[in-house]
Amino acid sequence: MLRDHDENCREIYAEKIVIFNSKYAAASTKKELPTDPKYDELAKADFDIRTDDQVLKDKFEAIKRCILDNREEP
Repeated sequence: MLRDHDENCREIYAEKIVIFNSKYAAASTKKELPTDPKYDELAKADFDIRTDDQVLKDKFEAIKRCILDNREEP
């Protein structure tokens, strides 16, 4: 299993992975987007953290603190 070989994949529960190789490349339909998008609305720190993983929980708590510390109300 993939999760036995890579700790980053420990939550993947797949019995088998199938890869399809083709000599034909699919036509790209992606449009060029600006690399620095601008948004008018401010981020909110009102999301729930639903995990038992303490490391992940700590990371999201740090994100919440960062959002609140950097928030500039008009």
